[in-house]
Amino acid sequence: MKPILFALALLFVLPSGANETTPISTFYFIRHAEKSLDGSADPALTETGHARAARWAEILQHVDLAAVYSTDTERTRDTAAPIAALQQLSVSLYEPTITGVQAIRDQHRGQSVLLVGHSNTNPRLVNHLTGTSAYQDLDESDYSTLFIVNLTGDASGSIELQIK
Repeated sequence: MKPILFALALLFVLPSGANETTPISTFYFIRHAEKSLDGSADPALTETGHARAARWAEILQHVDLAAVYSTDTERTRDTAAPIAALQQLSVSLYEPTITGVQAIRDQHRGQSVLLVGHSNTNPRLVNHLTGTSAYQDLDESDYSTLFIVNLTGDASGSIELQIK
């Protein structure tokens, strides 16, 4: 992704009802990187997946994250690990449910957090946070979508980016 486009995404428009003094909580959602198709229940990342995880760390290096969350699978933890390491954070586990994301939202009001999830959980959680049904499950071949959700009180806004 071109640096200018990413910078514009990070300066995303404030949600309706927000102003410059309103604390903004920002949620970054990425899907785990490319996984092995070995048929196992908990596949590891491929070499390409490890390279993508390193690229996500590079892309998000200037985002001041308060926390990095991952579902409890090897592929999501291994995608989150380089990002957390670069930010000098540990990877915390979360349940990719409405209750799980609400707990993270409550804990990190006014902060930025990264959630590494799956092709079906990320769009569902983004829809919940934004009060919409705008996002559908990602295609199984899509490992490059970044969702950014800005929240202020009850107001929200979101953006979906494809990072190649």
